[in-house]
Amino acid sequence: MNKLMVLMMMALAAVALAASPAFADEGAQVRVMHASPDAPAVDVCVNGNVAFPNLAFPKATEYAALAAGSYDVAVYAAGSNCTGTAVIDAKGLALDAKPYTVLAIGKLADIQPLVLVDNLAKPAAGMAHVRFVHASPDTPAVDITTKDGTVIFPNVAFGKATEFTPVPAGTYDLQARVAGTDTVGLDVPGVTLEDGKIYMVVATGLLNGEPKLAANVVTYEPQAAPMTMPTTGGQFGSGLNVWIALIAGATLLASAGWLLRRAFATNKA
Repeated sequence: MNKLMVLMMMALAAVALAASPAFADEGAQVRVMHASPDAPAVDVCVNGNVAFPNLAFPKATEYAALAAGSYDVAVYAAGSNCTGTAVIDAKGLALDAKPYTVLAIGKLADIQPLVLVDNLAKPAAGMAHVRFVHASPDTPAVDITTKDGTVIFPNVAFGKATEFTPVPAGTYDLQARVAGTDTVGLDVPGVTLEDGKIYMVVATGLLNGEPKLAANVVTYEPQAAPMTMPTTGGQFGSGLNVWIALIAGATLLASAGWLLRRAFATNKA
């Protein structure tokens, strides 16, 4: 019975470790947004493997996990299986153990990656955190203001992003104005910022053309837990450790059940 108790405790410990985020290797968290107005849907490939398939403008993915290190990140037309000519080919992209958002910005002829480090610290009570990204290639630098003209983010040019900034939770009528003027390029009414949430507001599209200039809101959860995505050669990151632990836990539980049945049969005899 002592052996039985030890086996059962080991099994429970293995399953608990598998379910715990602390069990996963520390690494980078990466999400991707398609913000190129005239580019088709794309596959985002990491070291030759499709990590984010069929990502269309102006969508953003959830986080995926990668071990910290250096990666070759490429963007291909959707369905290419990471072969052919990449529209973005970023070799040796160094990722630390931090959360990142990578945006594909610019028109297709000049498409480029914009790599941002995300701050997922929990906002103070009654506050939300907001970041603005200018990803409209034919729009001049803008001030992001409230409808009454209060400037929240001044003079943000194409390809630039602000830091995450605390803003009181509430609903806002926002405007993008030509920097330093009262000329409104885009009205964004009814933007709700919830208490404790984190947001990225991205100006996408074209001021003169299609798709039209718009504001897209991407939501982050404070300290969001990542999913797992392929790294190299079809291998997986920390998710593999979780499966090993789950298998080990299941094996130990099965062994414990066999010993329990045996002990019960012996006592009955």
